[in-house]
Amino acid sequence: EPETNRFVLSGTSYPDFTVTVTKNGLNNGNYDICVRPAEDSTMELWLECSMQHDGVSLDLTKVDPLLAAEDYEGWCWAIYVEKLNTGKTLLEGWGGSEDSLLGMAGDILYIKSLNSDHTQFEIRCKLTDPEKRSLVFYYKGNVTLATE
Repeated sequence: EPETNRFVLSGTSYPDFTVTVTKNGLNNGNYDICVRPAEDSTMELWLECSMQHDGVSLDLTKVDPLLAAEDYEGWCWAIYVEKLNTGKTLLEGWGGSEDSLLGMAGDILYIKSLNSDHTQFEIRCKLTDPEKRSLVFYYKGNVTLATE
């Protein structure tokens, strides 16, 4: 099992962070998860996908498999790290269209809600973008539910 509570972005480790799940996303059948490192208040990691992916390891080298399902209207997977108030994206990937920005071999996104009120999660993510920036994230524990 991976090291618990690990957030490494392009070789820099952020051992202290908060994980927030947006209630509005849950109400619409989607996981909208924000990770904020305490060591850098100018940065946010966002992990997004449909709740239909719960407990599924998504292969981030491929377009979202749910797109092939007839009448599917949920979110496709998306991962991005942004610098706040600058409009600058440090790392991104998504798998929802022909112009998807996919990861490299071995990149995955796994999100599993551990209870019915969605206050505990297990989250695993590994993403490498074409510019060779990378993200390794693993968290298992309590999350904060937010309204925005």
